Amino acid sequence: MRRQVGRKILLVIFITSVTIYPVCSISSLYFRQSGRNLINVHTSIGSFPPNNELLCARSCQRNPECSALALRTTDHFCVMLTRTVLGTSYTGGSDWTIYEPGHVECPTSDSQMYVRELRICYWYYPRGYYSIYDSVRLCAEDGGNLVRIDSERKQLIIEDFIRKDVKRAYLQGNRTSDGSWRYNDGTEMTYRNWYIGMPETGDSLDFLVIRRSYDFKWQNKADEPQKSGISVLCEKSID
Repeated sequence: MRRQVGRKILLVIFITSVTIYPVCSISSLYFRQSGRNLINVHTSIGSFPPNNELLCARSCQRNPECSALALRTTDHFCVMLTRTVLGTSYTGGSDWTIYEPGHVECPTSDSQMYVRELRICYWYYPRGYYSIYDSVRLCAEDGGNLVRIDSERKQLIIEDFIRKDVKRAYLQGNRTSDGSWRYNDGTEMTYRNWYIGMPETGDSLDFLVIRRSYDFKWQNKADEPQKSGISVLCEKSID
């Protein structure tokens, strides 16, 4: 009997020593592993010691400035990150995994991103032979609109989002008969990011395209299906 009791005591000690290590469940808080290289456009706003990733994730959810987490794979040391207009780098190396906060209505993936600071869901459709009106229709079918870039911050967010897979896409904005550029709701554009020599003055070149080969600056194009294909870039506000 003494031997059996001794074995039971040893078993309890063993189980206790195993259960002190937490299981990572960041995904249960709508965080998803990112396929994008976000480290180049983020800077640290706080960190947590190893094996406190859930506390780190919850703190990120409560902090409107937190746009991603960097988790060190060796010990689960966690860093909260925020986007910066200046593009200050957070350099962690290859042993870091980046997680982005998502939303129940906008799960994060390579082609979809929820930006908490703006409360906007962004997504894109792969390249196809779309006109501007095809693009507007596709976004509207999912309750959204073409992406509207009205600040430098949004420009950098979109660059980060589409850098890997999108060569070019239509944006909100068209040239009216008086020569001014306006968003789809008729308000005048207050931010512009034209490529050198743009906008061109040719007839019917009345719509905006963002191009990776132009360092994500803008070009004005005619409304016609693009022969080399174009992606559809959409957005939707989420309250």
